[in-house]
Formats: sequence, structure tokens, C-alpha cells
Amino acid sequence: MINLHICIPAYAEKNWLPDTLTSLQEQDDQDFSVWVCVNHAQEDITNAAKSDVVANNSETLDWIKRQSFPFPLQVIDATHHDSAPPAKKAGVGWARGQLFDHAFAAGASHGLSLDADSLVPRNYVSEIKAAFRKHQNALGIVSPYIHPVDLQAPNARQALRYEIYMRYYQICLWLIRSPYAFLPLGSAMAFTHEGYRLARGFASRQAGEDFYFLQNLRKAGPLVRWLPTQVRPASRASLRVPFGTGKAISMEMPELCKQFPLYSWTYFQTLSDCFEAFSQLYKQDCTLPWGSFVERLGGYSAFSRMRRNSKDESHFRRLCHQKFDALKTLQYLRWRRANDTQIESDEVNLRQLSGRLGSDLPHCQLADGCLEDLDKMRQALVTHESIMQQSFMNKWSYTTNW
Repeated sequence: MINLHICIPAYAEKNWLPDTLTSLQEQDDQDFSVWVCVNHAQEDITNAAKSDVVANNSETLDWIKRQSFPFPLQVIDATHHDSAPPAKKAGVGWARGQLFDHAFAAGASHGLSLDADSLVPRNYVSEIKAAFRKHQNALGIVSPYIHPVDLQAPNARQALRYEIYMRYYQICLWLIRSPYAFLPLGSAMAFTHEGYRLARGFASRQAGEDFYFLQNLRKAGPLVRWLPTQVRPASRASLRVPFGTGKAISMEMPELCKQFPLYSWTYFQTLSDCFEAFSQLYKQDCTLPWGSFVERLGGYSAFSRMRRNSKDESHFRRLCHQKFDALKTLQYLRWRRANDTQIESDEVNLRQLSGRLGSDLPHCQLADGCLEDLDKMRQALVTHESIMQQSFMNKWSYTTNW
């Protein structure tokens, strides 16, 4: 039996939370519970600069009290001196941790993570449950997503450019068969109680808690990476967190393009060559093609230790991928670009990807092209990513533990 609990952190979300809860009210499967953590830091209570946040949270709590829902709703009120976290712990990571710690303590067998500004279609809960029933060895689910983008909005170009970056990055990871070919979005993931335990819950971070949690979850076991449905997180500018979608959409285009480049395919090809060389490395010492970056992994002595501790080649490859994880992948790409004397444009990199896919991607100028063309590019990447996700799930092994 799947006892599903849906957990939603809320920080000044009075204008967004009602629509999210409405989308849950409209689910075709109403057998679930919902938890909402309305939160801010202890220091915010007496900080005049945060008075709007404190007032918004108070209004959110009052609104919830006046509502009636078809599902059980539990509220964690973390807005008072005795319940709010100190500033050094406060943030979305702390709130998610509180939510899921309470939900699993209350008897949840599975948890579903949402954000207060994320809408889900009517079949979302039923598809989540169906996936867990079908793939009983899965520790979690990474759900498909798409950001609704109003092309007339002031930040439309940033929203499209950032999502193109995310899609490009994930497709390249799929092509090189990275075990971390998925996007960590706090609004688009679900997991078992056992998976939550193995991943050691959420770190008290102001941002990136979803990235580190899903990285740990993937190291512990397999993840479902496709559903016939999509989460729709809001594409809104926000400076509440130090990085993430909201912060990226708040940037001016030159800074956005600098912070989130489309990395050259040659960088990913080098990673692919390294992955292929793991089999040879299991048999004997050899030099991998990622150059001096290997020192950030502990040098080749680290691989020698893993070889001695491996029961077979499959186990060794798993240890290698756990060592060279999602964070190390991103760090390598940034390191490689920082040391590249011939940086290629985003448009050139998209053409290279198009060649690898064997399909013509729409032509567009990402920094100053028309928004309609950018949206066509985004949609084309959505299609290719979905094809890869479905292909992966069609080959799912029901016996693997990683």
C-alpha cells in the first residue's frame, strides 16, 4: 500500500499557494495527505526589511485556517520565536527537512515534494503511485517538468534561455550515459521512506538542497526518470535564494549567459571517454583523459583503493560513478571551460548537439533572437529529452539495486 504524503515549503507564498493546493484538490486520485511548512528565520521577526515576508506568512496561515480541503492537511507553523529556525539554518532545505521528517514519522511510505508555486495536472498523483507500484526497486522519481512562460513577460527571454541551458545539459548527460542524467527540482521529485533514509534527508541549505538530496538518492539506488505527465513550476524572478531558477531569471542576459553557458560537446565527449575507460582502469592503472582534474578526485590512488575494495568490475564502475558524481560533473565542465582558450558560442554548441542527435534543432540566437524561436528551441529539446527518458524506462531492470 502506498501512503503518500505531499510536502510543500511556503515562504511568503500567499499569492501562489492557493493555486497549488487547488491543483491538488483536482487530482483524480485523492488518497494522499498534504503538509505545508510556513516558515521564515527567527531574525526576520524583528527585521524591518523582512516585515513583508512576516506579514505574508501570517496571511497565508490565516487563509489556510479558513479553508476546507478534501485531503488531510497538516501545517507546520515555523513563524514564531520558539518554532522558526535561526538564520544560519533557515531556508528551503530546512523547511523540506522538517516536512518530510514529520511526514515519515506520521507513517508515510512515500513522499512527494512540491513547491508552493508549482501546478500539477489531474493525473499527477495517480501516475506517481503507478510508477512506484510498477518499479518497486526504485528509490525515487524525477518527474518531467516545463516552466509556463508568458512571452510578453519582462523576464521571458531569461526564463527560456535558462530552461534551454537545463535541457541542453541534461541531454548531453543522457548521450554520455551519465548515471546523473536528470534535473534536480524540488518541485518535481518523489521518493520512498527507505530512499529518504539512505539519502540522509535534506541539508539545511538556502538553495541546492534538491541537488544534493537527489545526488545522494541516486548513489543509493535507481530512480524513475519519466512519467506521462509534467509538473509546471512557475517561471518567476526571485532573489530569495542565492541560486536556482528564480535567481537565474532575475539576471540580466549577459550575466545569465555567462553563469549558465552551453558547454562544448567536446567536454562531454571527454567525460564519455573517461566512463568507457573505467573498465580498463579496473584491470590495471591507466591514464584517464580528464587531465589534472583527476587530482580533485583524490588522484589515481583513489581509484586504486576502489579497485582493491571492489568485488567485480560492475561494483568498481559503480564506485567510480559515485566518486565522480553530479557535483564533480558540473565542476569538471566549469574547470574545462575556464581553461579553454577557444570558447565556442552557444549557437555553435547547439549545432554540435543537433548533429549528435541526428535531428535539426531550430535555428535561433539565444541572446537576442525572437522569443518565438527560443520557445521552439525549448520545445524541441523537451521532445528529445522525453524520448531519452522514455527509452531509459523501457529498458528498466526490475532487479538492479543501482
